[in-house]
Amino acid sequence: MKPEDQSLLTAYAVGEDLSAEERAHVAQLLRDDPEAAAFVEDAQQLGTLLHDAYGQEPVPGEEPPQAAAAEAPLPFMPSGKRRPENELTAEQRRARVEALKAKAPQLKRTPFLTYQAMITAAAACLVLVGLYYAMNIVQMLMEEPDDSEYVEVDMTKEEDLRKGQIAQIVEQIEADEARRQAEEDRLHEELLAIDLDQEREAAEAAQQDALAVQTTAALPQIEYRPTAPDPRRRLGMDPSTPLASADASSSRPRVPIRPLNGRATESAASPDLQALTSGTTLADTGNAPTKPTVPAEQAARQQAVERAPAVAQAAGSNGNHEVFELNSFAVDTVHPANARQTATLAGARLETRMSDVAAPITVAPTSREAYDSIQEADFVSPLDQPLSTFSVDVDTASYANVRRFLENGELPPAGAVRIEELLNYFNYHDAPPASRDEPLALHTDLAQAPWAPEHYLMRTALKGYEMPWDERPPANLVFLVDVSGSMQSANKLPLVKTGLRELVRKLDERDRVAIVTYAGNERLALPSTTANNTETILHAIDQLGAGGSTNGAGGIRRAYEEARKHLDPAHANRVILCSDGDFNVGMTNRSDLVDLVEQEAESGVYLTILGFGMGNYQDAMLEEISNKGNGNYSYIDNEREARRILVERAAGTLVPIAKDVKIQVEFNPEHVQAYRLIGYENRALEAQDFNDDQKDAGEIGAGHQVIALYEIVPTGVDWQPSGQVDDLKYQAPREAPEAAHSDELLTVKLRYKPAEPKGDTADGFSETSVKREFAVQAPEQVPAMGEASEDFRFSAAVAGFGLKLRDSDTVADWSWSRLRRLASGATAGENEREDFVQLIDEASELKRSAE
Repeated sequence: MKPEDQSLLTAYAVGEDLSAEERAHVAQLLRDDPEAAAFVEDAQQLGTLLHDAYGQEPVPGEEPPQAAAAEAPLPFMPSGKRRPENELTAEQRRARVEALKAKAPQLKRTPFLTYQAMITAAAACLVLVGLYYAMNIVQMLMEEPDDSEYVEVDMTKEEDLRKGQIAQIVEQIEADEARRQAEEDRLHEELLAIDLDQEREAAEAAQQDALAVQTTAALPQIEYRPTAPDPRRRLGMDPSTPLASADASSSRPRVPIRPLNGRATESAASPDLQALTSGTTLADTGNAPTKPTVPAEQAARQQAVERAPAVAQAAGSNGNHEVFELNSFAVDTVHPANARQTATLAGARLETRMSDVAAPITVAPTSREAYDSIQEADFVSPLDQPLSTFSVDVDTASYANVRRFLENGELPPAGAVRIEELLNYFNYHDAPPASRDEPLALHTDLAQAPWAPEHYLMRTALKGYEMPWDERPPANLVFLVDVSGSMQSANKLPLVKTGLRELVRKLDERDRVAIVTYAGNERLALPSTTANNTETILHAIDQLGAGGSTNGAGGIRRAYEEARKHLDPAHANRVILCSDGDFNVGMTNRSDLVDLVEQEAESGVYLTILGFGMGNYQDAMLEEISNKGNGNYSYIDNEREARRILVERAAGTLVPIAKDVKIQVEFNPEHVQAYRLIGYENRALEAQDFNDDQKDAGEIGAGHQVIALYEIVPTGVDWQPSGQVDDLKYQAPREAPEAAHSDELLTVKLRYKPAEPKGDTADGFSETSVKREFAVQAPEQVPAMGEASEDFRFSAAVAGFGLKLRDSDTVADWSWSRLRRLASGATAGENEREDFVQLIDEASELKRSAE
């Protein structure tokens, strides 16, 4: 309650004249604010007490009108209503107030909270006294009787009643004390936070000169280029506010800093920090000797960052850590101490001996996340390439990773946007096969492409058999957990442990679980045990801690070794690898690791990769390993995603139902002038690979769905190929076969290896594939996208979203607003689809800011 409101309510309580506007404001306060109503009631009661105490005494030095007014009864009742029979004039009321002031000069308009504090303090004293005597009584009751002094007697009903009453009193006292203590703790934390802010500000200001002289000379020349289009968005600032502004009371610029706990503070910026926020190099600030900038080669720049001393800006010396966010970086603040400490900057773990420097500094790292480049497929003519062949992909890591970038206020790298993984992240409503004998059902549909209505868009949906959890085969699982130092962040190992706990609670006595960890060396943290030993497995998970280097190859070998000990072709044999992919000791070459996983996969053990973290995330490594290891690949950025992958979609994650699944589409040049496959760039196969059962391809788990979109340029539409070649000199164009003159637009061919749990293979799948064909007729008229099914419209929106994130020329004229309308009209009320619409808004805002 504001001080001016207290004054107004006091005037109302003692009956002073109020204007119409003031009366309306008082009425509003009494109606909306219970504290205001209580304040008025207290004031009126106090006035009544004063009247009873002093109303009959003469007032020295007063004129008769004032004395008469003082003796008059109060013009209001304790309820706040006026006494009609005691209406006073304005002059009488003013005289009455003056009389009250003369009688009680010590009376002030005390804020209501002051009375509340006094009452609370008195109550607290009574509670403490009562608690002391009550605890003594309880202790006496709980003491064992001494047989030498007492004899056993029967308890009477009166004694039982007395003890019950005492117990109730004790419980009430303890509850009151707990509430009081909680309130005191809250107030203490608020006061402490204010004191810490003030102390930190003063300490930082005192340390700046020492920082510039004694520590920056050892820093490499690292140029900072923010990846976010507008870093102010990460700080919760207005976009028009400069990142560094001069404070009126100091010549030292100040930079807003938002701690991860949500409480905004402001800190004096060191020259190094000014350089970070202004986008200049450290050499530009004059705090380091002028020398050549870091070489342009990415490897050299990463090496410089890894060797840089990383210390954070803070006051105090107790070794505690506080984490702040600045632009797109997370800075782990380490208070200086004569011990080896660690600073985590955007996921890069850098170490230094704090006693080697006189005062702490901050260093901004270069992100070491790695993504393969993606070459978007161009339109091709069926006369040149009549067949399009690719391996299916059920991975979903790209979507969750893209979401992480956008929610952090950054646009993802183009290589992080794999459109097939965006498409396959969502649930669709295509009909599944009726039985496991036919594990896959294929559906196709045609509509106009939303970004080019003169083109067709064909949606191909492959739906896997939805296996009830009770019908699944037993699982033989090995959790392979990266516990190296790079996994210390809250979004890494702690999140890994949360997800694995969820999965363990879903398993039962049919299943087995082993845990292998790796850092500098691999270790068997839990031998294989049946999953009904839940507490044993959960305890082993809880004991996992991060530290050391990363020997991924050693851990992979040990995990597959443990899985083979209980290998059964009729079971779901799988290694679940949880890591950020930052392998830095032992076998670190990417191709060697891929060969290792490919070799281990021949044993019949499948692979699931769960990616975690940011800053040093090795997406390219993890994605290729999953492809070669008969695996699936997901990225987990929060607890909801962990539950989605390991609990809600556990059957699809753990139980494969079809192996080496390939799709081949043959286009009829009679109706198709050109075509292109959207996505699946790193899943493309040669035409002859489709019939080669030795050629590895993707696996589909129970309930998994694969969506593929083809953009088709029909005949009769103006289209020019991207490049021209001369007519052939030694060959003449072949005459089209009779089938080319049919009404078939194209033919979709599906090939996969079915399950044979009782067969001779190690993984329980047939060595011979099955082929199925589906002809798609050329339509007389293709419907507009707005007339297509919700699933088709949403799929088209997701593909368009990925193309726009990658700045594809094919959707350059298709606006973000049209994309949003298409997606928002096809959410089907599902939360994941509605969240996707929010990502469209964030991406479009970031794109506009970057232009």
